[in-house]
Amino acid sequence: MHLLTAVFEKLVACRRHLVRLLMEWKQQYRNLKIGQKLLVSFGLSVALAFIIIGIFSLNSFQVRDNIATAQMVDVPLALKSAKAQTNLLKMLSSLRGYLATAESEFRNEYQGARQAFELDLKELGVLIHHRESVNFYDEHRNDDKDENYSHLTHLYDLYEQWVIFPEQMFTLRDNP
Repeated sequence: MHLLTAVFEKLVACRRHLVRLLMEWKQQYRNLKIGQKLLVSFGLSVALAFIIIGIFSLNSFQVRDNIATAQMVDVPLALKSAKAQTNLLKMLSSLRGYLATAESEFRNEYQGARQAFELDLKELGVLIHHRESVNFYDEHRNDDKDENYSHLTHLYDLYEQWVIFPEQMFTLRDNP
């Protein structure tokens, strides 16, 4: 508690000193002639502009790194996810087509889409693992990474439960 009181007293003393300095500068500024006031104001404006430009320049490096990361990791992950979703929809469409018409073409399309979907799931796992190994992500993005793993694991589990049903439906359609 004594340390906290000492720190607080030093902060109050610093504040008093800063207020005194600002009051002195304000008085000195009032005593300047108009030309000198314009010169000081212009100088402060230029200094502030350089500070702002410096801050934006530093932030632009971080933005450039984030864009590079997105191009290297996030875009391929999103594309692979969209491809997996497309193959899953092809599987469902082919399954419905076969159940409605019993044409072998739909069953062959289903098998091709199923193999492509399973390959996409494996590649998604690899991409998520690659995303984890990239060092550009900060701490709150690590939560996204864990969430992606849990979603992919959940998708694997649901797919393993579902994949047995189409074969049963094919068998039932072939033997009414």
